[in-house]
Amino acid sequence: SVLCDFSEFFFFLFPKLKYVDKQSYAASLSALSRLQSDFVLRFCCLFMFAEKAAAANALKALKADKKTVSSVENLLSACPLCIDSNRYEVKMLLSQIGFDTLEKAVTLSLAFNQNDKKLLDMLKTAAEIEQSGESYTISSLNISGNDLLSIGINAKEIKTVLNFLLGSVISNECSNQKSELLKLAEKIKLSQ
Repeated sequence: SVLCDFSEFFFFLFPKLKYVDKQSYAASLSALSRLQSDFVLRFCCLFMFAEKAAAANALKALKADKKTVSSVENLLSACPLCIDSNRYEVKMLLSQIGFDTLEKAVTLSLAFNQNDKKLLDMLKTAAEIEQSGESYTISSLNISGNDLLSIGINAKEIKTVLNFLLGSVISNECSNQKSELLKLAEKIKLSQ
């Protein structure tokens, strides 16, 4: 209620904060009341309809640490969530933002859209993927950069090849078995 009663003061403190309209600000305040006391979530809620850079600039002006600024930027970049809850789409999103950020993005989005079944389904699918240990990150692949170097992949191309292999595992074109990943990497090497 303080942010509602003293909105002029809030905008004075954060002049670069540009809300689309007063309804957006009111929606943020309403959603804010439905969030737990997690600073990053609550700060993102206030800046949900603002220019994304405004949140980072406001935090920097408040002398926030780099980790907090980065967490807010990542979370605001992930919102709004507009994907289906099929395993492939969720794994691709998880590979980009990670489980913790996805979980916070869903929590933040649910504060605005309380009964959004798609968001709940997405979070359920992400939790199943996380609990089952399915691969969605390069570090979860059963192959390393050293393995790729040993078969002659150029060091400058390691990251690109690993990303391609991850995409193949996520889309079920290839299993996460070292022998299969090496065969696919060999094919990539030969096509270069």
